[in-house]
Amino acid sequence: RNVSASTLRKYLNAISAVFSYGTKTEMIDVNPVRKYDKSYLPKEKARIRFLTKEEYQELLANCSYELLKQAVILAVETGLRQEELMSLKWSENQIDFINKEITVYFTKNTEHRTIPITPPAFKVLRSLYDSKKEYDACINSKPCEYVFFNFNTQKRVKSFKKSFATAKRNANIKDLHWHDLRHTFATWALKGWFKWQLQKDANGDYTIIETMTLYELQIWLGHKDIRVTQRYAHYEDKGLHRKIGSYNYEYE
Repeated sequence: RNVSASTLRKYLNAISAVFSYGTKTEMIDVNPVRKYDKSYLPKEKARIRFLTKEEYQELLANCSYELLKQAVILAVETGLRQEELMSLKWSENQIDFINKEITVYFTKNTEHRTIPITPPAFKVLRSLYDSKKEYDACINSKPCEYVFFNFNTQKRVKSFKKSFATAKRNANIKDLHWHDLRHTFATWALKGWFKWQLQKDANGDYTIIETMTLYELQIWLGHKDIRVTQRYAHYEDKGLHRKIGSYNYEYE
């Protein structure tokens, strides 16, 4: 009672794992969870919360220090999960400035994947790398392996929980989790909201020149099953309005 469908499924999976071990070691004959009719479970509501462009700028403006701001920009520009982002290392050549690529090792799906570095992400990573070189030049300093590293404590940063909560509160942004920055990347990529998806014309106006397909998004985010990516399908810019062109809507 009073738990979400997602929590119920997690409980069932945990119990099933115990019973599966029991059948494997021949302590019991059958895993009873396998016979449970899960159709009676309430359906999960897909939660997709993403930042608007205005919210994004407001959030950045309220980041209390530069490292938090850089983390938010990279989270939105790369679509990496929090653990993937916080685990990035300079020492393992995960950041390739020459080919402009980020390689993530041992992801949630236990696989490696490589994604392009967007221009804003490239700028942030270069700044972080320059800071690392300055720090490494100091005497008696612990080597800086991680991209997100606290030079004062000489330890890696695992999360920005408190400072991120403060930034949200000061920006008056409600119902936002860190993982929603990944949702923001996915939604913006499909809509064509990133600056690197736009082109400036002779009149100074910006038009969308490239949007990401669901298949491309699946590869970028590292989803094994396209059905996971399809929850973003209704945000996909299918270019239908551009098919109409610049037709004058005035009554003729």
